[in-house]
Amino acid sequence: MPEDALESGGGRATVPKVSGDVFISYASQDKVRAESVCEALERAGIVCWIAPRDVTPGEFYADAIVGAINATRIVVVLLTANSVGSPHVLREVERASAKRHPVISFRLDTAPLPAGLEYFISASHWLDAVAPGGAEAALPKLVEAVRRLLAPAAAVEPRRHPDTTKPAGELFPQRSVRRPASQWLSRLIAQTTAVSRPRQFIWATSAAAVLVVVGGIYTRHWLRDRSVRANVQSIAILPLANLSQDAGQDYLADGLTEALTTDLGKLRSLRVISRTSTARYKGTKKSVPEIARELQVDAVVEGAVMRSGDRVRITAQLIEAPADRHVWAETYDRDVRDVLALQADVARAIAVQIRGNLSSTPAPHGGIPLSPEVYELYLKGRYARDQGSEDGRKLAFEYFRQAIEKDPQYAPAYAGLADCYARLPFYSETPPAEAFPKAKAAALKALQLDPTLAEAHASMAYVKTYYDWDWAGAEEEFRKALELDPNYAEAHHSYSRFLASLGRIEEARAELKRAQELDPLSLLVQANSGVISYFARQYDQAIQELQQVSRLDPKFFVPYWGLGLCYEQMGVYEEAVVQLQKAIDLSGRGANGIASLGHAYGLAGQRSEARKILLELEERAKRKYVSSYQIALVDLGLHRDDEAMKHLESAYQERSTLLPYLRMDPRFDPLRSDPRFEDLVRRIGLTH
Repeated sequence: MPEDALESGGGRATVPKVSGDVFISYASQDKVRAESVCEALERAGIVCWIAPRDVTPGEFYADAIVGAINATRIVVVLLTANSVGSPHVLREVERASAKRHPVISFRLDTAPLPAGLEYFISASHWLDAVAPGGAEAALPKLVEAVRRLLAPAAAVEPRRHPDTTKPAGELFPQRSVRRPASQWLSRLIAQTTAVSRPRQFIWATSAAAVLVVVGGIYTRHWLRDRSVRANVQSIAILPLANLSQDAGQDYLADGLTEALTTDLGKLRSLRVISRTSTARYKGTKKSVPEIARELQVDAVVEGAVMRSGDRVRITAQLIEAPADRHVWAETYDRDVRDVLALQADVARAIAVQIRGNLSSTPAPHGGIPLSPEVYELYLKGRYARDQGSEDGRKLAFEYFRQAIEKDPQYAPAYAGLADCYARLPFYSETPPAEAFPKAKAAALKALQLDPTLAEAHASMAYVKTYYDWDWAGAEEEFRKALELDPNYAEAHHSYSRFLASLGRIEEARAELKRAQELDPLSLLVQANSGVISYFARQYDQAIQELQQVSRLDPKFFVPYWGLGLCYEQMGVYEEAVVQLQKAIDLSGRGANGIASLGHAYGLAGQRSEARKILLELEERAKRKYVSSYQIALVDLGLHRDDEAMKHLESAYQERSTLLPYLRMDPRFDPLRSDPRFEDLVRRIGLTH
């Protein structure tokens, strides 16, 4: 565009003119060539917006440009010796990128591209008009490409152009050097099969220093003059897209997403959203400002990972969310053996932009290089574990074990194994005595190799809480995990449950509030707010909190279970049975659900129904592990206090994971004056 074209508009209230299908970006010296391109497109029935022709008289020029780019569907940029040095063309292309518009680069001469412009158009469609025949020969391909990108919504009759069914990528080569990840990443997947131009490496220099990174190419693009860095207090790392055209590589993209989240989580001054919340935006079509509003963050990092043979490329960009403003972007191209250093470099670069400081992470086991095969097994283990299914858990165990076999000194693999074992009794019918000793051994080994692993400390806290009943030791481990990773949402969540089990209700609420801030989309975290209120005997408040969660997802069973417990304590037994039955219908006949229902049946006077459940649990216990705590609950509902105490004693011998809640669970209030119960609570260590 002419050199007075693109500024911010200064907040003027003028309403800009609406654009057509195509916005044409060019330098004023190339006006004649731009008009020729515009004429060719419009002869084909494509509506174009071009300045100065389409600027309304009296309208501010900058407002017209901004409005036209906002409203257009495609931007065609004419690349010439004039335009590549134009700051106005750069701003137009940058705005097109921010608005997720496809960009077609129509190259009219061989002028080299400056780094800033190349960053934005590297992921664009390229059409070379320098070849024999020049622009005249290339214009039909440009028309065809625009038609293809506009289809099926373009007002063009397909019958007249049968060849427009070709993918746009077949029409001309496309750049593959630097790919800013955004909502148009789906197009990049198709581009990976197109003809690529030779790789170009740009070394960023400044008067202060030359940045050299050993082991790979570190490419820095300053999108504007960023002397004032982004004011970011909270951030979300969106799932990195897998551009490898192989779903089997999803583990790498997800693993690196989690690694970036963990690395940035070490910044105490920054709130980093948990991956369990950001994972919901995988493949989303929502805009960055919309995502940021939902997660309540100031900034978002998005990007992509592509693996080709032994090379891994990560593209990442930092976006200031409210304004949808690109602050920083970089592409890293490394050997797969350097993937750990790669992820650390990305995290440190982002930290610099938000005024943070990440210390260098020590290399694993004394600086010995980590085998890429071991790291891949570790990432596959985490990926499988996070699937949340029984098959996923089995795969996770296998991957972590394989990683340890290949490298017995790799601490994170032991931490992953410890986490799997520590959670096993909660998600399966595995006896605590079978899982927790293995969890403890793996966590101890991980901490012996690397005392800075927050995950290993959290696993040890689990063991000390639910198996050792070492309350002081557990709290020390929770605090250590959160000291190492202040943004560890799951640790905050687990610590809140720990505090609630000890009756430290206000502290539990504070920890849960922090977990909610870090993992705002977790329904389980939100539901546990109601469970804490239930422990505090604040049943009306608990009901409000749990009903709010059930409205968010009517198919999530936990709030119905909690509501059943609350109504039961309020003496509204009929409603308690209804809610508990809903929970069972949604989750299956797990021991916890049917035991709670049996307890409610007993209190409601439906003794025959309670006995049926008691019999079901006793028969099930002959075939697989059922906590005696659950059987004691049904006994208690039937007012069989002696039998309940016998089964609680059995639960003590089993080291049941439910006993830590004995002090606060209102269902056991009828036993609190029983000396046998007081002795049991004392032996568990819950008297203070």
